[in-house]
Formats: sequence, structure tokens, C-alpha cells
Amino acid sequence: MKKRYDCILFISVIYFICVLHSFEVLAQAGPNLPLDSDKTVRSCDDYATNVLGDPWDMSNSADINYFNPSDLTAIENPKWSGGTFSFTTPSPNASTFYLISPALSNQTVGGRFGQDYPIDTSKYTQLSIRMHTDIADNNGGIKIILDRGVGYVVARTVSQLIPTLPGWHTYTVDMNTLAISASESTDTRAWSAGSVTGLALQPVQTKGVQVTIDWIRLEDPLSCETLSLAYGSLSTNVGDKYNSYLDSDLDPLNGYISKVVEGADATSSASYTISTDAIAPGSYYLNTFVSSDWATLYRDDPWDMSSSDDITTTGISELKAENGLITGITSEPYGASIYLNFNNLSIPASQYSKLSFSLSKSDSESFSIFWSNEYGTFGTVITPAVDDSDGDSVYTINLGSKLDWNGTISRLILRPSNNSGVTFSLDFVTLQTSDFQTSATPPAVLTSSGQLTINSPPSITITHPDQQGGEAIRPWDMIPDDFVLLRNLRTDMDPSYSQEPYTCYLPDVRLVSGERGNFFKGTNILGNEDPSNFLSFPYGSASPLVFDSQAYSNLCFKLKVDHDFDLCLGSVARVIWKDSTGTDFTSEDLVLVTDHWKNDGWGTYCINMLNISHDSGALGWLGSITSFRIDPHEFSKSICGTDGAPTGDSVSVPYYFDWIKLRADLSPRDNNVLISYDADDSDSDPISVAFYASTNNSFSGPGGDTYALGAGSDGLLKWDTSTVPIGKYYIHAVASDPYQQVTRTSKGRVNISGERKASYKPNLHVEAPYTGTVVCDTMQIKGYAVQPDRYERVPIVQVLIDGTPVDKDIPGLYSASALSSYPAIESSNSGFNFNVSTSSLSAGTHYVTVRAFSSDGNYSDSDLIQIDKAASGCTSAIVDPDPSGSPVAPDPNTLVSTPTPTSTPTTAAPIIKSVNIKPSGKFTMTIENTVGSTCKVGVKVGTSTKKLSLIKEYSPKSTTLNLKASKILINSKKLNKLYFQAYRDCSGESRKSSAKKTKTLSSLNGNISTIKKLISALKSKLKSS
Repeated sequence: MKKRYDCILFISVIYFICVLHSFEVLAQAGPNLPLDSDKTVRSCDDYATNVLGDPWDMSNSADINYFNPSDLTAIENPKWSGGTFSFTTPSPNASTFYLISPALSNQTVGGRFGQDYPIDTSKYTQLSIRMHTDIADNNGGIKIILDRGVGYVVARTVSQLIPTLPGWHTYTVDMNTLAISASESTDTRAWSAGSVTGLALQPVQTKGVQVTIDWIRLEDPLSCETLSLAYGSLSTNVGDKYNSYLDSDLDPLNGYISKVVEGADATSSASYTISTDAIAPGSYYLNTFVSSDWATLYRDDPWDMSSSDDITTTGISELKAENGLITGITSEPYGASIYLNFNNLSIPASQYSKLSFSLSKSDSESFSIFWSNEYGTFGTVITPAVDDSDGDSVYTINLGSKLDWNGTISRLILRPSNNSGVTFSLDFVTLQTSDFQTSATPPAVLTSSGQLTINSPPSITITHPDQQGGEAIRPWDMIPDDFVLLRNLRTDMDPSYSQEPYTCYLPDVRLVSGERGNFFKGTNILGNEDPSNFLSFPYGSASPLVFDSQAYSNLCFKLKVDHDFDLCLGSVARVIWKDSTGTDFTSEDLVLVTDHWKNDGWGTYCINMLNISHDSGALGWLGSITSFRIDPHEFSKSICGTDGAPTGDSVSVPYYFDWIKLRADLSPRDNNVLISYDADDSDSDPISVAFYASTNNSFSGPGGDTYALGAGSDGLLKWDTSTVPIGKYYIHAVASDPYQQVTRTSKGRVNISGERKASYKPNLHVEAPYTGTVVCDTMQIKGYAVQPDRYERVPIVQVLIDGTPVDKDIPGLYSASALSSYPAIESSNSGFNFNVSTSSLSAGTHYVTVRAFSSDGNYSDSDLIQIDKAASGCTSAIVDPDPSGSPVAPDPNTLVSTPTPTSTPTTAAPIIKSVNIKPSGKFTMTIENTVGSTCKVGVKVGTSTKKLSLIKEYSPKSTTLNLKASKILINSKKLNKLYFQAYRDCSGESRKSSAKKTKTLSSLNGNISTIKKLISALKSKLKSS
């Protein structure tokens, strides 16, 4: 049965108060209170939890994207502490952070982007933000920023302001009704108009605010569980009302998690419904109090003058809030005013009319109060002798007797004196339904005996198979001469490092930004934007590497570029290859980003080459590959010009490769595949995990062509593939606790080809622990594990204590010992070094086994290692000696350099002298510095400098190339900006021009309305003359 519930929505601090019809009522706890025992309900489906696999709970920096400067702007002193993210706003209207970012290009690699995890706006429609600000954001509030497609400004939607309040509050927004600021948006479509690829927040608009975020949830409200709370009568006083709150402590007036009942009649019984929406998983008290004071019930903060947030003032000097009193001195006659803070709410005058306040002042004259309603502003005179007849400074006024106290009260003002220089002290203000309140006594809080737990769903990650794949074609661990050809790299000495060239291999020479290993360091020639690193090349070798592109398509590499991210200047890599016909292919731009929170510049990048387009827009990773290279960056100039192209001084930028792998998909060995996973449940519920395999990378449930693989244990499952048809399979894991389940899909594939391959155990070497090790609370596990028969990683090392698995880790650290012992296989990054908790072990002797698994589940065990658990005398950890290698210059035969660009026509890049497009359809282009018939000249076109596609290549007979075409009928309303680029290739040495922007196109009303149509027309019609 569908449940129907009615909700009241408050916009300033947004709450939902729902009355559910037809639902089970929980038993009461104690006299007239619900929830007499603990209760657990499921949490709402949340985008970050379900899709990203990591809730935005602010537990670490991964919750806030920071992969390029646009992800984080005007955020000062960011830090994570106790599950919160806090920062200060250094400037107004600017502080912005992204939770999920739009990609910078079709191939942005190394980060977490909405292209890969689009937000389903038909499902996830409610955004909730748990936030604290230390001061009021006057005339400000939250702005929500949405992006669609690629880029940060192309299709951006900015919301209107959502008002906020100081202190802790939960702000909840129905995204389907989000009000849009048309003047700030380039895309004014509604949330429901299609998937969203970028989501950012601008939490306040005021400078100098300390902001703390506890959690953010983007939920599917239809998935939320609800339950009913039954209350009996809590008071016999007519006019008394009660509020109920879910809270992490016993005092709802110091902030709370969710207000679940507001202003209910305390003299009668009733049932109210609470929903899990806008509440993060956790355990909560249900706190209730009875009151007849408006501010206590609706502001959730009585006007007790405990802070200056209770009021705002004009005409008052030396204002202070201390010890529950507001004190000051009137500085303007007839102008000193105290405005009671309504928190953007209003008061029904017919219900609340009994005004009490405690005011001491240095004069004894009459003073005034004023109020505003929909009819105007009105006032009354307060006479101490009448309204404070006993002289205790507590004034009581029945505003209901005033003719103009009616309608909806939007403002209440106390003017303590008509004179200047009067000192005063204000203790409290109450506005009640019936009786006057003559003291600032807080209401008694009643707490139900049971707690409500919002379930935290289980989490699961498949760690093997992964996107790196299985067997590699070569180790390429950056030992000397891994690169068969290097182009456009400096060979002089780098003054920053003694005896180290700008280009060299660094076999365990030094740490590079905290990383240890064998590295290749390259540095482009000053001003050259094409540093090239060939891993295969068809010439100059007796046995050049040739491989099947369909067999080896998973490209991963670990890279650091010594330059801040700058897309204009050159944060772009390319993969360039040649097929068996001799055709060259250049990949589309690969925009490489790093995690700026780590601040070390290292990134691990994985690309499925089967999905990469080359520069003409088509897929090209086909057939046999005879030449294969990676160009890691394009930094050549110091500044970005106004036309979006690099300019300024020439620069050289070093880069470092740690490793490069080109792998096949994971294949079974002896018909088996090892599945490794990490599963957890933060509220300690029991978890069950079921695995499935299908050729689809999304999971629609068991059945059909989906194969059930069974349940894993201790984070491992061995899959027998002998009865599974040939195909490429993804692994799906379904993790369940008693309340809900989550699904994850492996990033890597398993290729079942029908070929029966032999299984071999890994080779395992353990340095720590060793027999006789004394452990206290932790135990070091150190060593390496290699696969001796093929270029493949050992995916998992497991630790058993007294035969019971206790922990596992993925080898991946540099190991000089492994490289020395096994130089011919994938070994240099096969080390492991981690700690296992032994705090729960009993004192005395125990036995440890370290187990290394191959990708098919075969394993090798260490010898049984005897350790002793003690309270003291712990064995010290083993520490590797410092790096001591020496730089190795590349083989001179592998180095080829292109001279630094000069003004000489034969070495300078080609220049596009002119581009003309006439309304008649006549198209002309002139390119200079084309050198002559020994070189090829290509022409590209696009709608931006970063999206250029090849039109044609020519073999010019002179140093100038004239091109023309007719009937190029462009529609300038659809294509209002075009960029052209020329490149010249002479015997494999390539130079390209700056992008040439056409002059403003106008009055062109042809039928060519897309860049694809233009490329097609130019390909068929553009001729050299």
C-alpha cells in the first residue's frame, strides 16, 4: 500500500513536518511518550553512498573534489576534523566547492567526474546540507551550482539564494522546485531536464564566515522509510504545545539533527510521522519539551539573551552579550531599537499575545514597543508603574488588548528609552499563548527511553579485478632503456640535483615528492611542446615490439608533472601510435588531473584504449600496433594568451614516470579467477555478500545472462569459470545488512577465451615479522610478492594469526630486494609494508602466516612465524635504508631532439596567415612556413582550441600553402566561433601552429550547422592551389 503524507515546508531553514495516514504506531515509552525501545530503520537511497560508493560524510578530503582550480575557489584554511569539513570565507560571494565535478574534456583522467557518475535527476531529488556558521550571513545564503555536459561554464545553472541562520542547521531543498538565478546561469533548465555532471555549493555570501559542514546528502525521497510516533497528553494547561527532536545529545535547544514534531497541542493525544529523509545514518535520542513560548517552539531558541543572535539593534553603543544578558547604551534619542530575531518566520497574533520581558535601565521613564504586520507598523507605550507594578524589572503586557495586535506579526521592536546615554540590561523576552512567564526558565526536556537508529548501509569495493587489467606486455618499471626512443628532451645537467641530467633514469636515487622507486625523469627542450617517450618503435631495432591492440588495451601509468595544473598551458597528454599499415594515430586530448589535497603532483591514470578516439574523431586502436608512445604534457610557454593559446617566455617542465603498464584483461588460470573485495558496515551490522558475473557493466539483478558466483569470505572468492561461455565479464557484488543492500561493479573485466592456461604460485618473501618478534598493539607485515611466470601483479597478500585471517593488503610499494632477485619480471613495485592490529591478542605465543595470492587464487604461504604478544619490549619496525642509486643517462642512440623554435622559416612552426569565409560559400586559407615537399602539412578545425579535428594532410611544393573551397555554406547562428590549426610533420618530427580564430562570422545562413558537417564538407572540397 502506498503511504500518503502531507508536509509543511519552511524555506529559510527547511524542515518537513509530515502527517502520515495509515501506518503502524510504535509503542509508547513511559508516560505518554513514544519510542520505549530501540528502533532501527533504513536510510534513504543517497547518490554519494549508492553511486560513488562513498557518502559525503566529511570523514576525509575525498568527499570534496579538488582536481583542478575550478573545483575549489575562495576557500581559506580548509581542514577535516571529527567528521566535519571547515573553512573560512576570505571574500564575499565567491567561496565554492564541488562535490562532483564536470569533466574538462571527453577524456579527463585521474579524478572523480560526473561524466563517469552522472546524477539521475529523476531519482535523486532532495538535497540536504548539515552546516554551521559562526555569524549571520546577512542578505546571503546558499547557492547551488549545477553543470551539465563537459566544462564548468558551458551549461551552468545557479540557484537563487537559500536563506541560512547562524549555528547548526539542516537545510533541505526540493531540487525539482529549485529557484534559478537566470542572470547567473548559462543554462536555466530545471533539475528534471536531464542528468547532471557537476554539483557545487556556495554556502555563504559574506566575507569572514567560519563554515563547518557535517554532511551532505542527495537523496531519493521515495526510498525513505517512515514510522509513526504516538504521544499521549503531556500537559493540562490550555495553550501548551510540544516539540520533538531527533538529536545526538539530550538538549535540543543547543542545536539538533531533525525537528520531527512542531507546535503540537500538548493537552491531547496524537500521532506524527517521521521520515529518514534529510537525516544522516546514526543513532539519535528523541527529545520532547512542552512550552507556550513562541520563540522556544518555533525558533528552537528562546529569547533568553544567551547570545547576540537573539537580537539586532540600531542606535545602541557598547552592545555586549554576557552571562545571559544583553547590555548597552542608547546613543540616539527616539532611535535606540532592539529588534527581536524572528529567523525569517512570523507570529500569528491571535495565538500569541502575552508579552513578558526583563529590562533594567538607568532612567525610570516610559518607553515603547512596536510591531509590524500586513497592515503596517504600530506601537504602544510601556509605563513602568503600570506594566512593572511590583518594580522587579519584569514587564508584562497583554498585547491582545491592543487594537492593532492582529494578523501576522513580522517584526517586534523594543525601544528601551527615548533618551540617549541610557544604560540598560535585557535578560529575557517571552511571547506566550496564555499565562505570562516571569523568569527565563528553560522547558524541561523529556527523552524517550529508546533510541532511533538510521541504518548505515554496508559498503563494498571490488579490488580485483580492477581497471589495470591482468598480464602486461612488458614490465616497464622504468629501468634504464625501457624507452626505445626519446624525442625533444634536454640532456644537459639539472642544477637542482647534483650529477643529475634533466633527462635520465633514477634507479632508487632519491624520493620524488615523497615517493620512492625507479623513475624516469624527462624534461622538454625549452619551448618545445612535444616531449615524446616511445615504448615501441618500428625502426632501429632488430626485434621491434609489435602487439595486438585488441589483446592489450588497458593502459595505466603513474606520472608526476612539475607544473601546476593549467589546461591552457599544457596539462594535456597524448598517446600516439602507428598501425601495421604505417598510419599514424594521435589520441584525443587526455586531460590529466591530480588530487590537489595530496599536494604531491603524482597521479595514477588508467585508460581503456579501445574507447579512445584519435584526432579525426574515430576509434583507432585497431589491428597490430608497431609504434607506441606517450607525450606526458604540452608545456612550452609561460602564460595563457587572450586567444586561449600559450604565449610568453619559453619554458622547460620536468616530468617523472614511475611505471607504465599496457595490460590485457584479466584471464583465468586453470579456469579460476580470484575476486578480492573490501566490505564493511559502520554500525557493525552483519553483512552478507553475493557475487555475480555478466557481460554488462551495470547490474540489473540475477537471472538471464547473469551468473551467480556464490558468497565470498574474508574478502576473497575463487571463481570457477569452467562452465561460463566465452566473453568479457564484469563482476558485480551485492552487499546486504538486515535493512538494505548496495551493489558495486568491478572496474576491470575478466576475459574468458576458452584457452586453458596453467596456474603458478607467486614467489613470496617476508621480512617482518620473523620468528621471535615481540608484538604489543600492532605487528609490522613487510616483504614482497611476485608472479614468476608472467608480467602480472600479485593482487593480494593476506595475514593469518593462529590460522584465522585478520587482514590483507595490495602489494604496490617499491622493493629493491624484489628487483634485485627478479630483474626480468614485474617486480620493482611488488612490496608491501603495513601494520596489523594485535591489541586483542592474548599474552603469549602465537603463529603468523603470510599468504600471497595469484590472480587465479593459487597461493604461497610463508613459513609459520612464531611471535610473542607482550605489554612491553616490542620489536622495532624494519626500516629500509635510504635511496643510494645513481642517475643513468639514456642510451644516446635513443635520444632525438627537435631544435628549440626560432624565427627561421625552416624550423619555425607553420603559420596560418589568413582564413576567409564569404557568404557566397567561398573559403580560402593561407599557411606559411610549410617547408616544402619533404614534409606533410595537416589542417585541423574545431569550436575551441582544445577540440580540434583533422580535415586533411597535404604535401606542399613551396613554403606557402594556399587552400580554397567553394560552397562552404556555414550557419553562423549555430557555428559562431571557429578555430583552425596547421601542423607540419617532417620525417616524424612534428610542429604545430597556434590556433587561428576566424573573424566574427555574420550573416552566414547556410546549412552547415555542426562541426561534423563542416569537417565533412571541407574534406571533400578543400583543395591546394
